Amino acid sequence: MKFKKEILFILIGIILLCCILFVIYKFLYKDNNSNTNITTSNNLSKKDSEITINKDIIEINLTDSYTITEGGNYKLSGNIENGYLTINTEDDVKLILNGITITNKTGSCIYVENAKNVIIELVDDTINTLTDGSNYSNQDIDACIYSKDDLLIQGNGSLIINANYNDGIVSKDDLTIKSGNITITSKDDAIKGKDSVIIEGGKITITSEGDGIKSTNEEDINKGIITINGGEINIKSVKDGFDSTNKIIVNGGTINIDSQDDGMHADGYLEINNGTIDITGSEGLEATYIKINDGNININASDDGINAANKSNNYSVTCEINGGNINIKMGQGDTDGIDSNGNLYINGGTINITGQSPFDYDGEAKYTGGTMIINGEETKEITNQFMGGGQRGPMMNGNRR
Repeated sequence: MKFKKEILFILIGIILLCCILFVIYKFLYKDNNSNTNITTSNNLSKKDSEITINKDIIEINLTDSYTITEGGNYKLSGNIENGYLTINTEDDVKLILNGITITNKTGSCIYVENAKNVIIELVDDTINTLTDGSNYSNQDIDACIYSKDDLLIQGNGSLIINANYNDGIVSKDDLTIKSGNITITSKDDAIKGKDSVIIEGGKITITSEGDGIKSTNEEDINKGIITINGGEINIKSVKDGFDSTNKIIVNGGTINIDSQDDGMHADGYLEINNGTIDITGSEGLEATYIKINDGNININASDDGINAANKSNNYSVTCEINGGNINIKMGQGDTDGIDSNGNLYINGGTINITGQSPFDYDGEAKYTGGTMIINGEETKEITNQFMGGGQRGPMMNGNRR
């Protein structure tokens, strides 16, 4: 009898242990196999739109304005006829645009009021269209996509922006474009990042009544920078193609600019290390310090082709050419192929200039290497010109005659 009681106690113990393990499993591990591991109670003001939760992605078919108040991944489709998407959170947010159309007659289409970082991802083979109106109720928010924080755009889909009020895409911090087929028509500037604009790849087509790509921070020498590392960029602009309050750095890519003002304008420093650049404009390249190390550069200018002018106290006025293939054609009149209000140094590369006045400089000029072809004839002499092409004496290896 005693033996039977021991067996009974053992069986009861096993049953109790199994119950305890089952309870632990249910409460500690149930989310691993659940499709409801994201809560949406405070995420969205949903109105009539549909929400589907799929693992760590919230799929939303938009039909009206939304406000996102928690971080996460949001896959967006649908059509907002007169409304917008707002982001207001302390966390990271990814917007996965899956063939969405947003029209807002009185403001931005996407407004990032607050976030840690925002990523806009364009789903492959989709077309996403954002259109704003010509009048904004809040004129401080003046872009079709307006972000007060860092903004990154990527993916292999298409994004079409019709900015009828002012700017196309604005970030008040850093703006990065990694990929995507992006087309912007803007009443003013097309792409603007206050601290920086970085283009890594993709195809960007801009028609702008202001500047094409712009960076505006003038308070910090390490900000206000446009960097082009790759991609294809096509700009037609009323003002500058590129405009920076500090620096422009081109490390690669294919760039075509047709501007009524400067092709590339930096108040401080402009450096070209690689890439293919074609510019038609009033002036091709303008900055306080211009350095060309490599690349294929073609400039058709109605004024100066390359102009080093005093725009910033942070740099000496200098044009320095160390390499690359540079072709410059100027218009008639008071135009110069390369004009430096300071010094001019040619150390390498091939420079082919067609025009009345190939060089103009106010400081010293030194030629140490490279090939210079002026109106079809090769030379090793850097001549110095009066305005309108009158010669005031050549420079040979830096020695004024």
